[in-house]
Amino acid sequence: MNTALNQHVLVLNRLWQAVNVCTARRALTLLFQGQAQVVVNAQDGSFDTFNFEEWRDISENAPQEESVRTISFRIRVPRIILLFVYDRLPKKEVKFTRHNILSATKHVPILRGRI
Repeated sequence: MNTALNQHVLVLNRLWQAVNVCTARRALTLLFQGQAQVVVNAQDGSFDTFNFEEWRDISENAPQEESVRTISFRIRVPRIILLFVYDRLPKKEVKFTRHNILSATKHVPILRGRI
């Protein structure tokens, strides 16, 4: 089993918010299907995005140790991908604890002995 395909890749939604972590195998599949782009930090601090063909050309010109070899080319494993169509926000799970209840009520007890 190729360990490069099992590495973790951060998945961003269309709003550039982290929504999931997937394997490199899944990230490359989404990239090949045109449902995602690879996000890379540029030298000037901005972010560049690349589709599959552009990422394949970059992989050919600047190979890395973390890459996957196919029959006809070698492609680098992406670290971050950006989805085109997914725009939902990640679910936030709020635990039912005393601290959370008091912070929601601004540290005022709900029941003050009055009915």
